[in-house]
Amino acid sequence: MRKKLGEPSLNMTPMIDVVFQMIIFFVCTAQLEQQQFDEQVKLEWARDGQAIEDTAPLTVQVNVRRDGAITIGGALMDRATFRGIMRTTVRRYGAANIPVVIRADREAIHGAVREVMDICKELGIWRVSFAAIKELG
Repeated sequence: MRKKLGEPSLNMTPMIDVVFQMIIFFVCTAQLEQQQFDEQVKLEWARDGQAIEDTAPLTVQVNVRRDGAITIGGALMDRATFRGIMRTTVRRYGAANIPVVIRADREAIHGAVREVMDICKELGIWRVSFAAIKELG
């Protein structure tokens, strides 16, 4: 005598769990991407600047505000803290592997930007560039 089998079913719970994890991942990633850019920094226009096509994964975005304050990822820090973070990063990944993009406010004091550049130089970081807004047309 044959047993009557029930209707085949598909357990959707694992699939729903994976979808929710992906949503959480993308929301967190989008927030981290937004935190790189300090809204208080107003960039200068660059008519002849080169457009950025792709950024390396280890790129450090350093914001220098109008008053000379430094932020990374939305965190305000003094020069000593910035030096410590960069020193740890260099120790972990090597100076040659760390590109730094300085996003300086168009009215920032040059000395504050120079301090960021000097710290990078002191630690052997030579891949330093500046962000600006490219004029269209």
